[in-house]
Amino acid sequence: MPQGETPEADVPVTGIGAAVSEIVGLYAALSVSRHGAGRTRLLAELARAGRRLAGLALVCSDGEKAVRRSSRWQRRRVLAARGAAWIISSTNRARPRGEEESAGE
Repeated sequence: MPQGETPEADVPVTGIGAAVSEIVGLYAALSVSRHGAGRTRLLAELARAGRRLAGLALVCSDGEKAVRRSSRWQRRRVLAARGAAWIISSTNRARPRGEEESAGE
């Protein structure tokens, strides 16, 4: 993708692969470069390529945030639901087969 362009909404996932390949190539060139202006230019290009990759990933994820922060209440609710599911599954396993039928009577 040319410098300064933003990814469009219909960018296929293969665009992410191309962006990753660009980053890998720049990193390989950076790892063998010596100190000086060439290394500084490679670092700048690597930073731009990283920003482009982040933009592509954001577009491909339909604009959803990668990490959603949850409130304390939401975390407690999830933990309570997980605990309840564990209790239900452990009590169903521990109950003998004939006892399940007689419990409903």
